Amino acid sequence: MDIGVVTIFPEILDVVRGSGVTGRAVSTEVCRVSTWDPREFTRDRHRRVDDASYGGGPGMVMQYAPLKAALAACREGVGPEATAGDAVGERRE
Repeated sequence: MDIGVVTIFPEILDVVRGSGVTGRAVSTEVCRVSTWDPREFTRDRHRRVDDASYGGGPGMVMQYAPLKAALAACREGVGPEATAGDAVGERRE
C-alpha cells in the first residue's frame, strides 16, 4: 500500500514512519509513506507557498500553482487510485 501526503512539514511524518503500527508496516514493507512538499514546486528563491487571502482579511492561504503541482506529483507517485480530501474531510477525485 502506498500512502502519499502533501505537506509543507514533511519531517513531521518521520515519527509516523518510525513508530507504532505504521512504523512496523513501513519496516516490513507492507506500506510506504511518501511526502511531497509544495515548496519544491515554487519558482521564487524563497520557496514561498502562502499568499494573502482574497479580500485582505486575516490569515493566509496556499498558492494554487505549487499545491496543484505537488498534488499531481503525489498522484503520479501513488497511482491512479489516489484521492484527496478537502478542509472538511470530503473525498475529492
